[in-house]
Amino acid sequence: MVLIDVTELQKSKLESEVLAEKSREASNAKSLFLANMSHELRTPLNAIIGLSSLISEDVRDDGLEDYYEPIDRIQRASTHLLSLINDVLDVSKIEAGKIELHFEKFDLEEVLEDVLLSSEELASQKNNELIRNPTELIGEICCDKTRLKQIIYNLVSNSCKFTENGKIEIKSQYKNDDKTQLKIDIIDSGIGMTEAQRMKLFSSFTQADSSTTRKYGGTGLGLSISKELTELMGGTISVTSEIGVGSKFTVVLPKNLTD
Repeated sequence: MVLIDVTELQKSKLESEVLAEKSREASNAKSLFLANMSHELRTPLNAIIGLSSLISEDVRDDGLEDYYEPIDRIQRASTHLLSLINDVLDVSKIEAGKIELHFEKFDLEEVLEDVLLSSEELASQKNNELIRNPTELIGEICCDKTRLKQIIYNLVSNSCKFTENGKIEIKSQYKNDDKTQLKIDIIDSGIGMTEAQRMKLFSSFTQADSSTTRKYGGTGLGLSISKELTELMGGTISVTSEIGVGSKFTVVLPKNLTD
């Protein structure tokens, strides 16, 4: 005959529930802090970007060439910092469950062309070629246009960062015969990843390893955010990679989403 101390079991269960509640409260407090801090940082940063843009126009109108490069550097640094702050804000919203999706109908090609145009400078910085390869034209889809653009841009930016004198290709096609799911591949000829690096690729604030962070910079937030946003829209992100050969990121999404 086995006797079980019910009182101890109840006590242990209560302690676990209390710890879980404290953990949730701590997570919510962190998310709220990040959201508030991001807002406080964005306000003066937007002012810096706006004023530096006006100054840039003035010095060019006056032909003050000695000031071109310093002001351009301020603009690039400010824009980069704003991008990082926006990433932190997105992470805090995702963790707090406060991301709002707005579904609309649009042509997928519009988004992919916008991403290509936005990524041209990034690609040229390391002498990379951007290639649009519409394996199969998808046409009109329904999902969150802004978030889809963010997902694809993050993946293309990541490929541009880790590729030099190579190419980044964007492919689109249907995943299944009934054409209810679309698939977008971002393929690069970059440095590639080991299996260990690939396994922790989508973790927040994490890059492949510390040496990668030192050499290439970044917070590791872009890929994590892309994964979370894709899953919120009922899709998946996967990656295959080989060291010295390159990587392929694959986004799979339902073609038509409704609120």
